[in-house]
Amino acid sequence: MPSYKNKGILILELGNIYKFANFLKKTEIFNENFGPDFRDEETFFSVFAIFFPAATGILAGANISGDLADPQSAIPKGTLLAILITTVVYIGIAVSVGSCVVRDATGNINDTIVTELTNCTSAACKLNFDFSSCEINSCSYGLMNNFQVMSMVSGFAPLISAGIFSATLSSALASLVSAPKIFQALCKDNIYPAFQMFAKGYGKNNEPLRGYILTFLIALGFILIAELNVIAPIISNFFLASYALINFSVFHASLAKSPGWRPAFKYYNMWISLLGAILCCIVMFVINWWAALLTYVIVLGLYIYVTYKKPDVNWGSSTQALTYLNALQHSIRLSGVEDHVKNFRPQCLVMTGSPNSRPALLHLVHDFTKNVGLMICGHVHMGPRRQAMKEMSIDQAKYQRWLIKNKMKAFYAPVHADDLREGAQYLMQAAGLGLFFYFSNLVQKNTNFENFEYFLKNNLLEASTQFQKKQGKNTIDVWWLFDDGGLTLLIPYLLTTKKKWKDCKIRVFIGGKINRIDHDRRAMATLLSKFRIDFSDIMVLGDINTKPKKENIVAFDEMIEPYRLHEDDKEQDIADKMKEDEPWRITDNELELYKTKTYRQIRLNELLKEHSSTANIIVMSLPVARKGAVSSALYMAWLEALSKDLPPILLVRGNHQSVLTFYS
Repeated sequence: MPSYKNKGILILELGNIYKFANFLKKTEIFNENFGPDFRDEETFFSVFAIFFPAATGILAGANISGDLADPQSAIPKGTLLAILITTVVYIGIAVSVGSCVVRDATGNINDTIVTELTNCTSAACKLNFDFSSCEINSCSYGLMNNFQVMSMVSGFAPLISAGIFSATLSSALASLVSAPKIFQALCKDNIYPAFQMFAKGYGKNNEPLRGYILTFLIALGFILIAELNVIAPIISNFFLASYALINFSVFHASLAKSPGWRPAFKYYNMWISLLGAILCCIVMFVINWWAALLTYVIVLGLYIYVTYKKPDVNWGSSTQALTYLNALQHSIRLSGVEDHVKNFRPQCLVMTGSPNSRPALLHLVHDFTKNVGLMICGHVHMGPRRQAMKEMSIDQAKYQRWLIKNKMKAFYAPVHADDLREGAQYLMQAAGLGLFFYFSNLVQKNTNFENFEYFLKNNLLEASTQFQKKQGKNTIDVWWLFDDGGLTLLIPYLLTTKKKWKDCKIRVFIGGKINRIDHDRRAMATLLSKFRIDFSDIMVLGDINTKPKKENIVAFDEMIEPYRLHEDDKEQDIADKMKEDEPWRITDNELELYKTKTYRQIRLNELLKEHSSTANIIVMSLPVARKGAVSSALYMAWLEALSKDLPPILLVRGNHQSVLTFYS
């Protein structure tokens, strides 16, 4: 049975004086020992596992890199030279001992051949020794049996013991010193809070005394096993795991093409690193499959924990570099791909200002863009340029961290402008990259609505925590008043795919004629089924164009009174001057021209109160106004009249580009 002790003697005896006298006469012994002779169910890899710890000093130079004057030059030269020297020594010891000692011997010098033996072809027979009894009974001598064979063949036996002690102590001390320091550095990063106590150091050199004690106890536990042939495969398994990770890390760093990764070794090749990692993993399984599997589970568990917890440390890892590279390459690749209705995703520029100042708007948009589409939080900074630029620099990091901390998958995009309208224009022109460009612009409603006439496309009722909690078994009411490409239907569907909204039912409201209500309901049900939109009810409103109540008309007139021009009551020159200076005001002619549309918004508000007053959210087609014909004040008054005294309402205006398809 191969012995770790025997192996240790063969490795560590560097000062041994070998017996090469009469070597040429013992070629028979060398020839007989040259091939393998595995016994007791041992295999090549079981013996390899015992021998492997002898070759684990390859990182010795890297572990003391901080103490080297020129580590970039010393480590590769020293490591390669050490490998060369130890390889020659190991092979020399194996050849010399394999030429001097047979595998099995009785240890009795009187076991010589007295009579001529037939069918005896062993090297011992040729040298006039009879060890045939070892084939029947176990012998205590020979390469396979005697752990002290190196001392026996050496010129000075105590030198062997001295070599073993010195090599063992040096290796043990190196591990006892380096391992706690590495573990201390790991604990300082607070990656695993349970080990935070081992980050504490003592003395001028910040010595990890607690780590020393832990390392000592672990080493003591292995020593108490008291069987080196059992310990060696376990050690080999963990060494191979660490080498596999190192090789793969090097390969991964090269794959990421980070400018900071600049290996100086002339013969470095990333594919050799990958091959080394694969070979280490394979050998781990061949040596001991269950130990290898356990090691993989432990390493994978630690990796998943770090990935999930996302500790607040920045190592400049190759994972970050590869993530950037992949994002860049895929963004460039996508820029040459035309949009297709099957791949439509909501990509929203949300005018949040400071993200934490409008949580309702932020949470609602996040609910239908999370893991699906792009969300950009736009913030317009106004005021003196120097001060605004300084604030932008601070806010960029501050609010992006806030988004990450609150698990908001969004980007923060600040701009500087002289006023809010100009800043909104800048954001609309520049937000996004390639296909990652926003298609929807969302703004939270403001009561001082005349400042928002240029860019308002969607209207949200303010409710600071409305969409942060579970929405229960209520309804999402969709008022699909005209075909806008399907965006008004898609957003409610995306909401119901999220955990907070999954118990809500979708109700669809459409306009129609009283004498065709059943027909319109069946047609809409068929259409929604083809679109694979799950709905609970369809309601056809046949009275959508009737005149609203008189008191509501009066309330609307009172609301718009401060914003009317009343040009008929003024002189022509004064009226023209006011039109030029305040183009957003409502003229008498305009109010009369769009009376029907005004009544429609007031009537819709009445119907909304009647049918959707208990809904969690209302998603509705945004009224369309002809550009340049309808003043901003009148348009905002329509929106106010439409959304007054209602649950949160999302007004959606698609561009008539289809976002729904019958096909998967």
